[in-house]
Order: sequence, then structure tokens, then C-alpha cells
Amino acid sequence: MKHLNIPFIVISLCLIGAQGFSQTPGWSNIRMGDEEIELFRDNYGVPHIYAKSFKGIYFGQGYVAAQDRLTQLEMYRRDARGTLAEIRGEGELQHDQQMRRRGYSTAERWRIFASVDEETRTAFIGLRDGINHYINEAIEGNKLPQMFEKLGIKPEPWSVIDSIAIAEMMTWRFGSGGSEELRLKSTLDKLIEKYGEKEGMRAFDDLIALDDRDAPTTAPKAKSEKKKGGKKKAWVPNENDTVASVRVDGEVLKQTVRDWDALLDHAKREGLFHTWGSNAWVVAPKRSASGNAMLFGGPMMGFRTPQIAHEVHLNGPASLDGKGMMNVIGMDFVGIPTVLIGHNQRMAWTTTSGGGDISDTYIEVLNPDNHHQYKFNGEWLDMERRAETIRVRQSDGSFKEVEEPIYRTIHGVVTGWDEKNHRAITVKHAWWGNYDYSMLKAFLEFNRAEDVKDF
Repeated sequence: MKHLNIPFIVISLCLIGAQGFSQTPGWSNIRMGDEEIELFRDNYGVPHIYAKSFKGIYFGQGYVAAQDRLTQLEMYRRDARGTLAEIRGEGELQHDQQMRRRGYSTAERWRIFASVDEETRTAFIGLRDGINHYINEAIEGNKLPQMFEKLGIKPEPWSVIDSIAIAEMMTWRFGSGGSEELRLKSTLDKLIEKYGEKEGMRAFDDLIALDDRDAPTTAPKAKSEKKKGGKKKAWVPNENDTVASVRVDGEVLKQTVRDWDALLDHAKREGLFHTWGSNAWVVAPKRSASGNAMLFGGPMMGFRTPQIAHEVHLNGPASLDGKGMMNVIGMDFVGIPTVLIGHNQRMAWTTTSGGGDISDTYIEVLNPDNHHQYKFNGEWLDMERRAETIRVRQSDGSFKEVEEPIYRTIHGVVTGWDEKNHRAITVKHAWWGNYDYSMLKAFLEFNRAEDVKDF
């Protein structure tokens, strides 16, 4: 284990990754306009990038990512944007429908790109241009990976919204903790059916404690939580709050849960994140033989070839104006600009998933006369609607187009319909609408942090 004579930081975030092949060791150069970027492959095949401009750093990162993982990049963007059926056929149609339904639209992704700061935009653009530089090189030099030849396709030019879609997909697969309400509702319905509403609710409370006094918590005590005598007052639903009386077809609940499970199964097949599990160890200077602080980050994202993680070293100006130097090495996820776990010359950090309840399921009450209206604050509101067109490859090589209507309420996307009971199921994420991209800016800042306070 490498000993770093630098401060360390352990953070708990929600992320996911890439995969890898080694190249011939040695030096090479690539050009970005008038700038020459130097690349060095060490004996492990790890790419080291030396650039003279901020954009050049990410141009180099994009180039080596495509050089190492072009097949993976292609599969990631198709997974994230819901275009796998275009190359794999009918078997991927349901997956593509789910991804279109749960993700942002193309127009929203362009708005996300416009909303981030100039440095983050420059990093995205640099990465895009570097990927495209290698794609053109591979096509012209007949160096495309076998998958493209097998499918009879060539990679389309990379777009910044491909990277945005991948970051979005990784964020919600790591960061959609919670949303277990449908499984709980299904359990509750079975108990009520067997024991009646009163006893069924009591049995449910035994199984799923609403106020678990043994659970550790970091929530500060509030005056409203105390009774006289200082005891905590548990929240108890009244008859207007309880979900026991909300009738939803059991098969609709099960299908919505199955749809989510199908996405995770697909992620498992494609080498994407699908299970929780990681850890980090830190050792104080006084407890290490060298007298240095030590950090071990263990993302534990499984063993595959190519791997989820991709190792890279970025060296160049730390900002657009050329001030400061960035010298950071660690792992990235191909398609996303930045080092996610690693160290610079002063700081080291790792990430590990923390399962917070930041996603919630809602059961919307629909207008019996118009199921595209739902009740909110006593009023019928129109659902937001858009249509996505999915291209599906047929066995004879032709394509058919399937139109997928997508509906959203103020809470989130509609994931299930119960026409009989005038209900719709929606899912709300705490990060939705905040565009979930402040984390990318944060990682750019981690990469160039000078000290703990700066970090």
C-alpha cells in the first residue's frame, strides 16, 4: 500500500463506473488545435496526461478513455439514453422504454449543460473532443473494436449530452436510496386482507417499526418531538394519512417493482452498478509504521473485464485562466470528466455509497373523467406529457419505430397505472430538478484542492 504524506478525506457519495485494457508502454503525442498534449503509458498501461491548458487535460482524458474503452463508452451511452434496441433488437425495448421514462429528455440535458459553470462546461467539451478525436482516428485507421464490426455500425460522434446522460444514470443508480414504499404497501395489503385493517396495521407495525428506538440517528432533537417529561413523541398517522385505505391493484404494484428489478438485472449484465457495497479504511499518523496518514478506498464494484473503474493521471493548469496546477491520479468512469477516487500532491479521498432514503413513491389520485389529470392541493392538474421515439432493430436488419408516451406529475415520472381504481404511481427523487450535476463541479474542486479547508 502506498503511503501518502498528505491529509486524507473520506466522503460518502453516490456514483458508478467504467472498465479497461492496457496499451503499449511509452510516450506519445496528440494535438488539440495548436496545443500538443503528451501521453505516457506506464508498465501497467495506466495513461498519464500532460497538457498546457485546462481544456487539454480533459481532451487527453477523453482520448485515452476512447482508446481503452470505446466499446464500453458506446454501451454506456446507449444504456443511459435508452437506445440499446437500435443495435440489439426487441429484447432491449422494455429497457429503453424504462430509461426514457425515468431519465431527463434531450432538451432537459441540453439545459443542464447550459446551467453549469464555464469550467465544468469546458471539461465536458474537452472530454467530448478527445473522444471524437480517437473515434475519427479509429475509423480512419480501421482500429474499431470487434463489436462495431459485428453489429455493422460505426460510433456516432460523441456529444456532451452523452456524458451528461451517463453521469445522470450513474447518479440515480447509486443515489436512489429508498422508494421501498411499493414493497411495503404490498406487504401491508396482504396483512390487512388476512387480519382486517386494525390487526393488519398492528402486524405491519411489528414488522416495520415506524419509531425504532434502537436505530442510530443523527437527527437533532427538536422541541416538537418532546412531550412533557422529555420523552420523544412518535409520529402516528391519523385516518386521513394512513395508506391502508388507498386501494391500488396488487398486480400494478408488483409490476412496478418488477420493472425496477429488471433495470438492476440489466445493469448487472452490462457491468454497471447493481448492488450496494464498499468500504474505506483510514489510519492516523501515530498508528502507522511510517508516521504518515494512510487511506484505503475499496469501492468493491465487482470483478469484470473490462472493469468498471478506469485509472488515469491528469496533469495541467488547474483553471481556465491557467492559475495553479492540477496533478491528480486515480479512477474515473469513462464518459465523465474528473477523477472520482484518488489523490493529488496534497490530498487523498475516496467515495463509498451511503443508502439514504431520498426517493419516495407517490400514489396519485386520477380524475375519473380524464386519467391524464391528477389531484394536487384539491385541484385537478394536467400531467406533463412528451413522446419519445425508440428505434428497434429487426431480425432482417430493418428498423421499426415505437412511440413511448411519458407522463409526469409534480412529484415525478409515472411508473405505473391502475385505471380501474383511478390511480397512478409516481417516483420523486430529492435530486431531481436540481440537475444532479453539482457533484461533478465538486469533484473538479476535489482534484485541485490545496488543503483540508480548500477541500
